[in-house]
Amino acid sequence: MSDPGAAHSLVLASIYRVRDPERMWAQVKERRAQLAMLGARHAVVYHSTQQPGLVLVTIGVRHREPVTKLMRSPAIREWFDVAGVEDYPMVFAGEMVEKINLLAPVDVPPGVVVAVVNTVESVEGVGAVIRTATHTLRSAGVRKLWTYRALDSPREMFVLHEFNDAPHAADWITCPVAAASWMPRLVSGPYPPPFVGRLVDVLSIDAAG
Repeated sequence: MSDPGAAHSLVLASIYRVRDPERMWAQVKERRAQLAMLGARHAVVYHSTQQPGLVLVTIGVRHREPVTKLMRSPAIREWFDVAGVEDYPMVFAGEMVEKINLLAPVDVPPGVVVAVVNTVESVEGVGAVIRTATHTLRSAGVRKLWTYRALDSPREMFVLHEFNDAPHAADWITCPVAAASWMPRLVSGPYPPPFVGRLVDVLSIDAAG
């Protein structure tokens, strides 16, 4: 159920709006070699089911050092310029804490994802709650759960949920179960609102680009 091998996986994640999501993703694919040079393993794009033009892009990175260098470089702004981003978003850079699969290993189409970036009292506390609430989460329609800890803030988390369907995802946002202490109670501060969307594509990137 829990994947201990997921520890130390690194991710960059950002939610932003573009005029043309298809063009944006084509630009990402054209820069596969550049992503490989940064140590990227894969890039994943999700399109919002609620707001046209809103996307979630995650990039898995092999090593910690390229992530810290990238976050300090102008490459981030250049990346968003090429993608046609309307407003520069925050970029979450973090390390995977845990991946939990609540679905039996069967071949099913991708579900609906809800992505949340938020500050919590304790990342370890959230992990403990999740591990003791798997039945509750499964009953709420959660298939999979990925949790990440920010590299630059010990209390900041990125949580990615996959749900069976859109109604379960909507219920989770409007009335999350008591176990979901990481869900924001108020949409304010530096964090975007919860992102709801569907998987569009996964770009695998080998070390040679």
